[in-house]
Amino acid sequence: MNIRTFLDAGVARQNGRHRIRLFSRSATRPAAPAPTICAGAGHDPDASGAVAVFIDAENVAAARIGAVLESVRQLGPVQIVRAYGDWSTPHQGWRHAMQAHGIFGRHVPAMVRGKNAADHAIVAEAIEFRHTTGIRTMVIVSSDSDFTHLAFHLRETGCSVHGYGDRKVVPAFAAACTRFVYLDTLNAARSVTPAPTKQAAAVRKPVPVPVPKAGTATAKAHAGMSAAVVSEVLAVVGAVADSGGLSQLPKVTKRMHDTRLTEKLPTETARKHPGKYLKNCGLFDVVEHHATSGNSTTTCLRIKPQYTR
Repeated sequence: MNIRTFLDAGVARQNGRHRIRLFSRSATRPAAPAPTICAGAGHDPDASGAVAVFIDAENVAAARIGAVLESVRQLGPVQIVRAYGDWSTPHQGWRHAMQAHGIFGRHVPAMVRGKNAADHAIVAEAIEFRHTTGIRTMVIVSSDSDFTHLAFHLRETGCSVHGYGDRKVVPAFAAACTRFVYLDTLNAARSVTPAPTKQAAAVRKPVPVPVPKAGTATAKAHAGMSAAVVSEVLAVVGAVADSGGLSQLPKVTKRMHDTRLTEKLPTETARKHPGKYLKNCGLFDVVEHHATSGNSTTTCLRIKPQYTR
C-alpha cells in the first residue's frame, strides 16, 4: 500500500480482522435541504392583517350593519363576515342586508326553546378561526354580555378585539374588548342598508315603536307595574319585533335581563319567571310561531293595539 492509498483509507479493527474503508471525495453525499416548516392546516401567515367579523343577528338591527362594516374596513382587509341566527324564524331586514353587504349567513337553529344557540356558535367559530388562521383582528357585533369571556380569551391569545353595540351594553363586555364602538356614534348616513325592491319593501312594512298611552288607568295598573315600567317593557318588546309585529319571547326576556329591566318587575315570582309573567300581564297577544322547517315552535308576543300609538 503506497502512502497516498494509506492516507485516503480508514482502517478499523473488528473481530480481530482489519477492515479497510476507502473514502472518496467525489462520492460524498450532498447536504440534505432544510425542512419546510408548515404552520398547520388552514393557517395562512399572510392573513395576520386581515379582519374577521362575527355578527349576532339576533341582537343587532340589520339597518346598522352598513355603518358597522364601513368602520371595520378601517382596521384592515375584511376576510370573514358572518351573521348568526335562526333563519327559520323572521328576522327583519337581514336577508336583504346579507345580500347587499356580502355577508355569509350562518343558520343556527335553536335546539331547545329559550336557549340562544347563535351565541354558542359565534364563540366556537371565533376560537376556531383564532387557532386555524393567521387572523388576529376580531370584531364582535353585539351588545350581549355573554361574549365577555370570549373577548378575554381572544385578547389573551394575542388578538385585537373590537366590539360594536348599543349603549345598553354591560360595561364588563365593553371593557374586555380592545376597543368598543357604540352604534349611535357611527355615520347615520351609512347606517341604512340599500333599499330592497318595491315589491319587497311593500312586504316589509315598518313596525312602530310601541308606547303606552300616557295617563290611562289601564297602563298604570297592569299587573302592579307603574306606567314607567310598562313603557320600558313595551319599548323592549317593540325593539325586537319582526316585520309582522311579533317579538320572540326568549329575545324579549334576554334583553330585559341584559338591561336589568327584569329587576323592576313587581313581584319575586315575576322576576324569576319573566316570560310567564309577560304572557299573562294583559299587554300582549300570545302567538305560537311555527318554523317553516321542522316541528319547532317559538312563543311570540304581539302588543295589543290599545298600547300602541
